[in-house]
Amino acid sequence: MKTFCTAIFVSLVLAAFPACGQTAAPEEPAPGEYLTEGGYGVLTISHRSDQTTGFSIEVRGVNAHQCNLAGTIQGDRAIVETEQPGPPCVIRFERHTSRLVVADNGEEACRSFCGMRAHFEGEYQMPTPGCTREEGRAACAQFKRLYASQSYDEAAELLESRQTRCAKTLGVGPDCTLNDLAITQYHLGRLADCLKTLEPLAENAAKTDEELKRLYPPFDLIEALPLLRAARHNLKLCAEKER
Repeated sequence: MKTFCTAIFVSLVLAAFPACGQTAAPEEPAPGEYLTEGGYGVLTISHRSDQTTGFSIEVRGVNAHQCNLAGTIQGDRAIVETEQPGPPCVIRFERHTSRLVVADNGEEACRSFCGMRAHFEGEYQMPTPGCTREEGRAACAQFKRLYASQSYDEAAELLESRQTRCAKTLGVGPDCTLNDLAITQYHLGRLADCLKTLEPLAENAAKTDEELKRLYPPFDLIEALPLLRAARHNLKLCAEKER
């Protein structure tokens, strides 16, 4: 009886643990939208109807250079084929609690998906609830309606809440900027808040257009110039009225 019970015990132990040399298959990353700090890149993971897991990465780099790639994930990696000879582009997805670290295999094949001044490798984090790109577009549309109806208190509260909750993954857009919040605070007579809101833009807004043309690459200047001109105007408004 003792030998029989021992045999059962050993069998249970062996069943509970993988055999020597065997390792559990790596888990696929959880579906959802992941954003880089600063919002310049987005990684989307999705389950497809054919039971596979797909991904896409869109990144905006300096001077309108971009990365765009997509494929199918198996475990913790994806192989993205190119038309170039040589090894394919292998992408690894390292899982953490609410973020993914994306890395490539260092092959030139991966660089073929990006412009010279853009890269997709790095950390992507799952945004705070209310901070996805789609939610950002909806919030900005709501802000514009509130602002147009002169509901300045509600409009300011909406953007201030979003700035606080989504600060790490917010970029310049998508559809509303620090200028929108600052001018709303101006209408409310909150001049110190207006100036504080514009602090991230103040240094470059103080430069002349000619200085900015030397500071920014051509395509980045197209976006930066209207933003900084508006900041320049709003800073002057709030500073003069405060005095």
